[in-house]
Amino acid sequence: MRRSWSPRAPAPAVPAALAFAAGILLAVSLPVAPPLPLAVALVAASLASVAAGLRGDRRLAAGGALVLVLVAGFLRARPVLVVDRESARRTAAEAGEDDVFEVRGRLSTYWTRSGSIWSARLDVEEARLDGAWVSLPGRVVLSVAGGTDPARLSGLGDLVRVRGPLRLPDRGALPSSPFVLAPEPRLPQKGAEQVEVLDGPGGLLGPLARLHRAASARLAANLDGAPPDEQRAAALAGALLLGETSELTPETVSAFRDGGVAHVLAISGLHVGLLALGLAAALRPLGASVATRDAILLVATLAFAGFTGGRAPVLRAALMIGLYLAARLIGRPTSPAHVMGLSVVVLLAADPSNLFEVGFLLTYAAVFGIAAIAPLFAKPLRRRLPAPLADGIAATLGAELCIFPIQA
Repeated sequence: MRRSWSPRAPAPAVPAALAFAAGILLAVSLPVAPPLPLAVALVAASLASVAAGLRGDRRLAAGGALVLVLVAGFLRARPVLVVDRESARRTAAEAGEDDVFEVRGRLSTYWTRSGSIWSARLDVEEARLDGAWVSLPGRVVLSVAGGTDPARLSGLGDLVRVRGPLRLPDRGALPSSPFVLAPEPRLPQKGAEQVEVLDGPGGLLGPLARLHRAASARLAANLDGAPPDEQRAAALAGALLLGETSELTPETVSAFRDGGVAHVLAISGLHVGLLALGLAAALRPLGASVATRDAILLVATLAFAGFTGGRAPVLRAALMIGLYLAARLIGRPTSPAHVMGLSVVVLLAADPSNLFEVGFLLTYAAVFGIAAIAPLFAKPLRRRLPAPLADGIAATLGAELCIFPIQA
């Protein structure tokens, strides 16, 4: 098997990722979409450039291909981030105070808590007002009040039906951004019992989601009536293995926060990396071939990402690790930049709104800093410090320099 990880390997996915992101930004920035004849002419010219470049100047082909990727980003983002959101916003703005909507759809995120309010996003499949169909495309935010954790009754992937008023968030609650997106309407509920579950998770990840839910339910059942020490231990295991943090006591959270390791309590790319490293170390003494070990690691990494619910940080890490392992399996040289760029394209194609998530930007800014900026510091630092210490300091400096503009 050839060496697959090489910083000098070509990284065509990086300009492709930048072009796709530029297309998304263009989609949300233009007040009006370009006329269809102009778009068709642009695509035709780009295809002609690719065809001509393949027979001669490859740079011409690359330029045409990047324009096509930009157009793809625009076409992917415009309907979901502009057209659908504006339609949903208009429906919510025109709704009366006493209007009660009936909305059916699938929960697309986990429940998160802010004070006494639980929230989750719902991918709308149909909506009615007084028995008549209404246009409510895209997503709405379910907000549930009360003391009952809605995650005990409904969860990610469930097909649910809810009834209630449709509201727009206050302007002060909207995130600040140079790119103005229409706000997602909110559907407030007085209690978790108002969320009616019609069907469980479906699709390829449905069995893993059901397994995750069964494990969470079993953990919650074990917590009932257990001594306080066992309850704290079980809650900590649930946070580290299942990503369920609702049962953690304030004392446990404070202890981890005071120790500067509070991030360990949230399932993230760190856990994916530790899983991959630990499993690789466990498989090495068994004498299996490199290809067999990589295949097992690939399946285990993707299964862990699905089992923990496909949270965004886990998906990003699992995708990058999976792409690296796939390159090793097929014996193709790749680079950190290429893996990073390809994962960006995949995640933005799946959900263009990722580009406006702070976590998404911080992750890739940090990875870019470690891969591209850290080597510039590592070389001079190694002259004065041991290599492991120098590399660690260089990685920290590279990551911090790249994430600072986002955090500022």
